Amino acid sequence: MKNKKIMVLTSMRTGSTWLTFLVKYLTGRNAGFAKSLKDAEQILNRNDFVKAHIFTPEQVFEKYPDAYIITSVRNPKGRIASLFYFQPPYNKNRLTKILRGSLRKGEKKQLNRMWEGYSSNRTNWNKEPHYIWIPYEWMKKDIYKQTKAICEFLDLNRNPSEIQTAITRAKGETVQRGVLRKGKIDGWKDEKFVNKLLVLDKYQEMYYNKVNGELGKEE
Repeated sequence: MKNKKIMVLTSMRTGSTWLTFLVKYLTGRNAGFAKSLKDAEQILNRNDFVKAHIFTPEQVFEKYPDAYIITSVRNPKGRIASLFYFQPPYNKNRLTKILRGSLRKGEKKQLNRMWEGYSSNRTNWNKEPHYIWIPYEWMKKDIYKQTKAICEFLDLNRNPSEIQTAITRAKGETVQRGVLRKGKIDGWKDEKFVNKLLVLDKYQEMYYNKVNGELGKEE
């Protein structure tokens, strides 16, 4: 465990902070936020683990073939709703216009990459033994089960009490940071503006096909 190179590769509003704190309390190691592979190297050298939003598995495995990658993904419409609620007023207004079809140059590509770069592409790695893919919806539904899966992935011998303690501490720190909004699974369905975003329907369908098909339906 001591020498394992652990990377938490996620995108914003997919449970990334929550997942990071889970790994922190399970491993007893601190997280370092990396904006470049050079940052990642410095973080790993001090035996911490890496959190990053910009790397792909290809980039990491090319430099660190023995790295252990943990990533979270989320239903595109749910992620949009979460981004909306956590954006500053100016950006929120701009986001609303984007989602209603008022796209500036490059914004449509950015919207496409929200799915392609962080969901569809990463599921292609689900057979890699050093890679684990955890949907945000599964974390919300049964966090104990997903935390146990992380322990198995990292070969951590944690008893039920230790797992529950890590869960409690991770959630507490996430709430303290103000990034975990109280709600229910698929609560975005109650948001009228999100349901009007037909442009995301194809991504939503792709997402659930991956979660329920290729990865196996979560009971």
